[in-house]
Amino acid sequence: PGKGQRSWLDGHNAIGVLVLPFHLMISYSSLVLFMYMVMPAGIMASYGNDTDKYFNDLFGRNDTPKAAQVATPLVALPSLYAKVQALQPGARVGSIQVQNPGDSNARVTFTQSAADHVAYRRSANWTFDGASGALLSQGKPESGLMMTAFSFAGLHMGNFAGPWLRWLYFFFGVAGTAVIGTGLVMWLGKRQLKHAKSGAVPGELRLVEVLNMASMSGLLLAVASFFWANRLVPMAVEGRADWEVNAFFIAWGLSLVHAVLRSGRKAWGEQLALGALAFALLPLLNGLTTDRGLNHSILESDWAMAG
Repeated sequence: PGKGQRSWLDGHNAIGVLVLPFHLMISYSSLVLFMYMVMPAGIMASYGNDTDKYFNDLFGRNDTPKAAQVATPLVALPSLYAKVQALQPGARVGSIQVQNPGDSNARVTFTQSAADHVAYRRSANWTFDGASGALLSQGKPESGLMMTAFSFAGLHMGNFAGPWLRWLYFFFGVAGTAVIGTGLVMWLGKRQLKHAKSGAVPGELRLVEVLNMASMSGLLLAVASFFWANRLVPMAVEGRADWEVNAFFIAWGLSLVHAVLRSGRKAWGEQLALGALAFALLPLLNGLTTDRGLNHSILESDWAMAG
């Protein structure tokens, strides 16, 4: 510590090396998660534009029958839960889906919690007849290839992790940001030093400085703007979701303009301060615009929502 640029360089290298296994896992697993977007040729050759059928086959989903329009009481859910426990002792339930409730064609699907295993398990769900309580089907088993892909997906999401491992995921994610941020700043700082005596910074270095700001502090401002738009754009506005996205890109574009007009150190300070203020005021905004604000959550002891 205390060695200036050398300390920053050592920190940059240490973080990059120590967290490298996590960075490799999180980067590769994200490609596995989105391979239907980055490598769609095989899917399009087999399914055309019917991506719903692809996902139904992948996750072993069955089409829900249409309601028969015959009123029939739904079987008590605790009795169906007991059947799930008999089939898979100790299984925690992540979700319960009821389709066509109160109809003779009612269906109830129990899905095992993702926290029970690392890999996503399409086999860990059970569908019952909502009228009779009979087990109609269980999720289809996974092949070896599927288990490999689903394991990467599970590692990426981290749903299996306990509190300590989840905090590690958080700090490792922050470390990835720190590696990128310190690398960009140090690369620029080292080259700016060469031109410090002349007092004139080459245009290409000024361009890099502006882009650094827009891609780091500007991006934070854009994310904050997305959240603010989510709370401030009236529900009745047509294309409301699009305006949230528009707010993101408008704020990001303005941060670029601001970085161009202001000197480097001042622009950094102003954008980071504004971003910090925007995020710090979000709980207050949430409390003023919804009935699920921090004030309500604490009074109701709803600690999950408060968190």
